[in-house]
Amino acid sequence: MFSSKGLGAKKGLEFLGLTFLSLLFVTSFQSKALINIFFLLSFVTSIIYITFFNRAFFRENKYVWLFIGPYILGFILGFFSENGVIGSIEFLQQFRFMIIIFPLACFVKSKKEMIFLLIMVYASAIIAIFYGIYKNQPYGGFHGFHTIGRTADMLVVLLLASLAYMIQSRFTFNLKSNIGKFILLGTAVTFAWAIIMTEMRGAWLGVFIGVCSLITGLFFLKQKWLAFSLLLLIMASSVTFLKTYKNIDIIKNQIASISDTQNNLSNKIRLQLWKTGWDFSKEQFFFGTGVNKSNDMYTKFFDKQADSYKEKYQYIIHNMRDYHNSYLQIHVETGFVFFIIYITSIAVYLLYFIKRIQKIPFEDRKYPLSAIACSLAFLSIQFFHSELYSYGSTSFYLIIFAALYILNENEKLTVHS
Repeated sequence: MFSSKGLGAKKGLEFLGLTFLSLLFVTSFQSKALINIFFLLSFVTSIIYITFFNRAFFRENKYVWLFIGPYILGFILGFFSENGVIGSIEFLQQFRFMIIIFPLACFVKSKKEMIFLLIMVYASAIIAIFYGIYKNQPYGGFHGFHTIGRTADMLVVLLLASLAYMIQSRFTFNLKSNIGKFILLGTAVTFAWAIIMTEMRGAWLGVFIGVCSLITGLFFLKQKWLAFSLLLLIMASSVTFLKTYKNIDIIKNQIASISDTQNNLSNKIRLQLWKTGWDFSKEQFFFGTGVNKSNDMYTKFFDKQADSYKEKYQYIIHNMRDYHNSYLQIHVETGFVFFIIYITSIAVYLLYFIKRIQKIPFEDRKYPLSAIACSLAFLSIQFFHSELYSYGSTSFYLIIFAALYILNENEKLTVHS
């Protein structure tokens, strides 16, 4: 399976780095501690590998600068935050998963190895789901090993990737090829069920946005019959679910509550957090509070407000640690300057996917198509959750890497042909 088998320090480091990444992704739904350990080991191994054996790494994999560049700039800008030097150090830790792309680009040497890592994260998700079933976790409390938000957000990414990989693969009479597609279909159905069971409305909205972007992408690629096939598949699955699931009225009420800003307490708290968080951000607008500093400063900010302000935003007093919005959290903690840099880097790779997707072979198009759909879905969910730079982003960055790797390899072939 691994291209790094063999003797010598270089081959040994390649094998070791890919092993650490495999362990990271196979535990990505199970253990935050193991994620941290294997991420650190893979990152350190990649630094050693590049230093001694691959000086051309940055020239051969220019796309890594889309992630490493903002990471370095964020660290530098942290010195200007309210938390100063500590803010910069905390930034490196808090935003570390931005640079998971670094060891991935370093140690993935073939499409087979990339697919193997994808299988690892899918296996981790399946284990988490069946753990939840074994523990008889109920609707609204279903989360596998970890908290609901993180599990749901990661499952949305993998569900959309499953649909893209399946619908964008050639359908043949080859039994071996079709077995893989049936496995993906079964996996997608399982993930969809688990996402519904979590009762995370933001994740449900993300699935809708992701599916719409998938169908739009297929029309953009002039594959109308595939777009209609995906639409029919989703409609058939939805009708079957609606006819068989006993708690369907609860789900309907939850969907209706997404836009309810008057009676739904969760929505009211979020809106108050966003409004007061924005007001608070103006006090350190450009460079932020510094990572992990905002909570104390926010409390002091709220305490000095007029009684009328406190009464108007009364729900905030018990919900000060998390804005439930990744973008506001990033803006408050790192400032407007880094926020713009970060969003620009995301826009650049999305435009790159859209620009290049029609210029690569059909079988490879599923990777950038998946990355586009997953990005739009995951990024939209982060208006309500805080996983954009946390543990929930690991599977997201793997899907992004898969697209970047495929496009980079195709560009190399174009240059040498």
